[in-house]
Amino acid sequence: RSRATKKRPHLIPLETREVDIKTKLASADKLAEPMDKSVQEYISALVKKINNNLKNANKSAKKMDKQLDANSIDIVMPNMNEELETLMDDITPYIIATLSAGFIYGAKQARHAEAFDMSAGWVDDYLMERRAMFNTVLDDIYKTTRESLVNVLIAGGSVSQAQDIVNRVVNINGFRAERIARTESLRAINRGSHQVYMESDNVTHKQWNTTMDGRERDSHAILNSEVVRVNEPFSNGLMYPLDPTGPPEQVVNCRCTHRPLKREEL
Repeated sequence: RSRATKKRPHLIPLETREVDIKTKLASADKLAEPMDKSVQEYISALVKKINNNLKNANKSAKKMDKQLDANSIDIVMPNMNEELETLMDDITPYIIATLSAGFIYGAKQARHAEAFDMSAGWVDDYLMERRAMFNTVLDDIYKTTRESLVNVLIAGGSVSQAQDIVNRVVNINGFRAERIARTESLRAINRGSHQVYMESDNVTHKQWNTTMDGRERDSHAILNSEVVRVNEPFSNGLMYPLDPTGPPEQVVNCRCTHRPLKREEL
């Protein structure tokens, strides 16, 4: 633990911290809705595309008096790089809007005058990080779908059975859109706020705020109220709640936030 880390549970009134948490969570929920819808629409379109490819590949095979087999998988699965581009085109506006919301809220907290700049380098870096994350998720979907289709076709399954597999695998083992949208929204809000805290001359420290409602992680209950210098990580190694560099056990479904501490509040 850094020597700069201290527990100061009463540094900021509990009521003020609870308002901060509720405000950011409510904002995340609201902003997650269109992202959730966009991801769900993308998944539906992907399922439809794969199933149409299966149908067309089967027609081509029949014309040659052949059966659809495992060798057809490469023409059935859409190009993953193109699919990633489509997905990112769909959701990037929502990610930027959420970063902006976090930045604006953080600016009010920190009394920071500068406006959100969507062309800033840190925004590009964040989008690249999220692109890499979605690439991993999409890659997992593709691998699972391919394996499942190969097994069905090797066993002599019908196109209808293969399409049922696609529906099940992509929708169930693919994106869990609501969880992803909620997590990504609160992450972007925290990231936008953190950028303000780092840029502001008024902010010297930051405080971790845990949503204490009985559903919090034990490790985050311990973190609640922890204060560190603004440019240092918290004792769990994260720069801010939901920091994507953290391990899954520290970030998945996390509902924590953080707030700035100005010189006069120390």
